[in-house]
Amino acid sequence: MEQFIKKKYKTMDTKNSKKEILIISSVSGGGKNTIIKELLHFFPEKFRVAVTATTRKPRNKEVHGKDYYFLSIEEFQEMINNNQFIEFAKVHNNYYGIPLWELHKAIEENKILILNIDYQGMRTIKNKFKNKVLSIFLMPPSKEVWLERLKKRNTESEEELQIRILEGEKEMEAAKEYDYIVVNDDLNDCKNQIISILKREQILD
Repeated sequence: MEQFIKKKYKTMDTKNSKKEILIISSVSGGGKNTIIKELLHFFPEKFRVAVTATTRKPRNKEVHGKDYYFLSIEEFQEMINNNQFIEFAKVHNNYYGIPLWELHKAIEENKILILNIDYQGMRTIKNKFKNKVLSIFLMPPSKEVWLERLKKRNTESEEELQIRILEGEKEMEAAKEYDYIVVNDDLNDCKNQIISILKREQILD
């Protein structure tokens, strides 16, 4: 049985508007990074993932231009002033934004730009690009399963974990604003559901 949900109250104008942006969101530990990697692996000619610009310092072996565009606050502010971001936000005292050139590159390559962003970013992008955007939210099968996944990662302190949980609850509440909700209970099933959606929306053949 298909586990994705299509909002009946929302229609997508696929015949007259070519999709340029695919938004994939989820809670922390919701599997969005894995799903994006799967799409890139199986359909490298169709998709490009946006590289985010940030004012935070590089971590470990992160590479400028590959993992992030590492900018100074002055450089970031100049890009804001010149309207060079698709969307941007300040998170934990650092700025993050998706450069407009990432969309231009995807269009030049005849690819769909994948954005791994939260529901607030989704609202901004949908408002700006309207029906050129397709949005998918990956929903955990249950809150209990999601909490178990989060704890198994063992990457956050107890305080950070509680913040993730509070943020996740807001994200799941906002899931109804997305075009589709896909229950991520099994990786292969989830991937196949998303491929089915992309075919339905005429993004994949």
